[in-house]
Amino acid sequence: MFLIIGLSMRDIAKMGGKLESTIKAQTNAIYRKAGVTGRTQLLSTFIEGLLSTFIEGLMDEALIQRTISRPRL
Repeated sequence: MFLIIGLSMRDIAKMGGKLESTIKAQTNAIYRKAGVTGRTQLLSTFIEGLLSTFIEGLMDEALIQRTISRPRL
């Protein structure tokens, strides 16, 4: 999360009481697992995930509303 909000590796290391090299290694592991090459792509992937979850929720809600408002025969 600290990467996404734009903190530097040095600041993240200080906050966690770790070495900057440790944070860099952990960051690279996060990038690999997310299938991205850097901070910008990570942020983009994060936002896409939020939006798709939000849109899916809206679609589910619309489906529920259509189902509820259908007249029963």
